[in-house]
Amino acid sequence: MVTEARSRIVKRAVHAREVEAAAWLLLGMACIYRWHSSLGNPAHTADFYPVWHASYILLHGGTFYSSGPYGFVYLPSAATVFLPFRALGLHAAVSLSIALQLVCIVGACCLIVRAYNGPRLIIPISALVMVLSEATLSAEIFGNVDLYIPLFVAWMIFEIDRGDHKLAGIAYGASVAIKPLVVVPALLGLWRRNRSFLLTAIAVVVVLSLPGVLLTNVGLLFHKVLPFVANGEPTRVIQVQSTSINGVLRHEPQLLLTILRGAVGLMGAFTCISLGRRHVPESIRWLEVTVAGQVTVGLDAGYTFAHHLALALLLIPATAAPMAVSRRVPVLVPVLLLALPRHLPGWTMQSQQCVAMALVLIAMAYAACTPRRAPEGISTRAQC
Repeated sequence: MVTEARSRIVKRAVHAREVEAAAWLLLGMACIYRWHSSLGNPAHTADFYPVWHASYILLHGGTFYSSGPYGFVYLPSAATVFLPFRALGLHAAVSLSIALQLVCIVGACCLIVRAYNGPRLIIPISALVMVLSEATLSAEIFGNVDLYIPLFVAWMIFEIDRGDHKLAGIAYGASVAIKPLVVVPALLGLWRRNRSFLLTAIAVVVVLSLPGVLLTNVGLLFHKVLPFVANGEPTRVIQVQSTSINGVLRHEPQLLLTILRGAVGLMGAFTCISLGRRHVPESIRWLEVTVAGQVTVGLDAGYTFAHHLALALLLIPATAAPMAVSRRVPVLVPVLLLALPRHLPGWTMQSQQCVAMALVLIAMAYAACTPRRAPEGISTRAQC
């Protein structure tokens, strides 16, 4: 009897390993497919060229910013971060960057699942969804750099789970240095009066920005970049592809857009505060509030592309935590809708992404207001 029981356990273990190996194989094939198909797109150098060229300016002098609607729109720190890519030609640099970003997606899933002590099978499955998602497709087609961000956010969450807020600040600072896309962790640091987190994050950005400030002309940063990000006139030309409310409903009356964006802002603030007060481990709160804030910004921004929401898909590997809101079907379904690489019949991709963001925000607010109890005898810290 005992021998039969052991035999069944061994067979299940072997079966589990086979399933995990198959999942990793599919993930590897998906990464190769995404990398190869992205390089075949004629526009795959479009978004990477500005940071690649900015590194050239860092070495030879000039200005990062021009008066046109396109070009380098990041902090001077980005030129320093991507300086090593200047050792390669543009096409080789883009090819390497796309491959590295796919690795970053897998690494982000590993860090999140490890932080929450979840089953290893979640790593390749969640990474596969993210690699094949619209967010990854949107970034890789144009050679964007946004897919580095989820790795640093995941690293931040991992360090917060370990209680090391200085390393978490370094991780967050690195994400801002690449692209100041994620703002909520800074607000969380202020709210929690976490000086070590904020100071290390600021130090990373300042140190990486100094070469650009000292060696180049950054005078147009405030005259060009900030108006561009804040919905200035140059953004009008890209609204047709924007997934924000301002883009999807661009033909509607301005008063209606203002009311809707105001309502989304209030909903986002309510959701972030509600999630931030949940009785769950700090790392779960930080991830969920960061995602809720990013979704709110995505809906309310002057323009939003799918790759701006890549870190929202970290809710998928976060299902490793029993107390995560993404363990609930009403939250997970719109997250998966946000990840779909194709639009559903009768929809456009822009409207589908916009609706998915709205549903994610609403579902997270509902989940935050209807907490689930932890299983008896298991603390929330032990679960993660």
